[in-house]
Amino acid sequence: VPNLVGTWKSVDAESVVVRFGVATEHNPEAATPTIVAPAGQGWTLVIEKQEGRAFHGYGQSPGGKKDTFVGVVHRDGDHVVIAAADGELTGEIDDGKLDVCWTDDRPGRAVVACWLLAKE
Repeated sequence: VPNLVGTWKSVDAESVVVRFGVATEHNPEAATPTIVAPAGQGWTLVIEKQEGRAFHGYGQSPGGKKDTFVGVVHRDGDHVVIAAADGELTGEIDDGKLDVCWTDDRPGRAVVACWLLAKE
């Protein structure tokens, strides 16, 4: 099982965000599907503790808001599932980086955002 404890920063050029619906705590309302420019959309994930395949920490938005999450590394050691109060991330560990995608489908909105995260 890879050691994920540490700070993971997004690589802006690899960020992709598409959304629509009511405003979120991070983005304004988008009445129609909107592709968001990747610059400045990246999050930081801080994994504070890991025991075996289980881990927890927080994500920090570009605006500084922190969201607590919990996660597990799949038994294959290559994939992760992460859950927060308002959505989830799925992804894989690839060449020492985390390649993850967020989905948020709360009432009135839909968001998919993908980031490549490099460990500091």
